[in-house]
Amino acid sequence: MTDNAANEGFSAAHKVLSTPLLLERIFTWIYEDVYGSWPVPERPQKPRDEDEEYNSSDYIERGGVLARCALVSKQWFYEATRILWRDWEDKIFLRPKFVETFTKMEPTRPQLYADMIHHAELAVVENPELFYTVQTTFTDITFSNLKSLYLYVPGDGSDRAEIPIFHAPQLTKLSFDPQYDWLPVSYSVQQDEWKVIFDLITDRFPDLESIKFEDSAKVWPGELQKLKDRLPRLKHLDAQSVVESTRKGRDA
Repeated sequence: MTDNAANEGFSAAHKVLSTPLLLERIFTWIYEDVYGSWPVPERPQKPRDEDEEYNSSDYIERGGVLARCALVSKQWFYEATRILWRDWEDKIFLRPKFVETFTKMEPTRPQLYADMIHHAELAVVENPELFYTVQTTFTDITFSNLKSLYLYVPGDGSDRAEIPIFHAPQLTKLSFDPQYDWLPVSYSVQQDEWKVIFDLITDRFPDLESIKFEDSAKVWPGELQKLKDRLPRLKHLDAQSVVESTRKGRDA
């Protein structure tokens, strides 16, 4: 192959891998490959016998692949990061990773990343020590592309709560996943906390169209109707697992 041919091939490949639409499709395919894993490139690989135990530390999954893609160039960084941040899943209830991540960012960065999130799974903040941090960090951030929100509600017997999202103009779908044990029946989230959460939801997200309770909950009588009355665009409320009761406590 001549030098010119080689340069032409390199230029064509470079052009393809610099096209935003193609990069988005490639990175989206990687992100949607939930079961895929690849050998860690920085670690020398040796042949593995069929009976040899699988070591997960020798492999990276979709997030690790995209994180490495983000290091290639500024354009790859933007496209890969946009895919990585599209769906946020907060798995640490007692140490909210979402709050921690945004509070550690440089002042000019939070809005950039907030604009990338389309779906978020977060835990309601119930630790009063974090309320001020949540309010000062998120009050001025708008999650402009957030369309669906899944809220874990751990329930600690408190009558206070905070949600680390204040502005989400496109949010139309909300799911609650409260802590609940069925043997014996135990409602961890108390009625007063639900009242606080409902007030936050109706004040901040008035355009909600769908609300679903993923597990059982106990609220004060009339609270569900108030919730519906304060959300004029609400079309669907799945609250089959919710009981209205004047009886306080965790039991039914």
